[in-house]
Amino acid sequence: MGFSVKRIALIGLEGVGKSTLAYTFNLFLKKRGFSTGVANMDVCCKHLLYRPCFDLRKYYSLPRHAREFSELRKAYASAAENNKVLRELSDFNLDFLLLDANGALDLFLLSNAKSFLQETSDVVLHVFDNNFFNEVSLLKNASGLQSREIGLPTICVVNKIDLIKRTRQAKLFQ
Repeated sequence: MGFSVKRIALIGLEGVGKSTLAYTFNLFLKKRGFSTGVANMDVCCKHLLYRPCFDLRKYYSLPRHAREFSELRKAYASAAENNKVLRELSDFNLDFLLLDANGALDLFLLSNAKSFLQETSDVVLHVFDNNFFNEVSLLKNASGLQSREIGLPTICVVNKIDLIKRTRQAKLFQ
């Protein structure tokens, strides 16, 4: 059974665990027999948990302190129009390509950086920290808004859920 590579973008604020999730999800998929790779799309990062099969820093780089909305927006908008970047991202012979990107909802919805997701991804995982949301209904609404605005299936993921006390976990998922 052949199918084309599924490109999954992981987006979210700094520190929510996107890179760790990309790393562990990559291992999970590999253990189940899928061919996978992780692409680093964070032009500001210094260290990675994984060896990327593609690294956007090869084309663009920003100092860590330059994580300004406008600088990231420019880098992603430029990457979406860069034929070399798009060709390299489409040339992988993989079942899954995980794109570890920096940036939250506002970066991709309120700017021309959303074209970056549209050009490079099939699905978007918007990763949230365990402290960000108190209700699942907010996650559902955010997911629907993103899917409509970006034009791609979007799933909101609460990461680091194991760090929440059990009483709060039960209340969150009632």
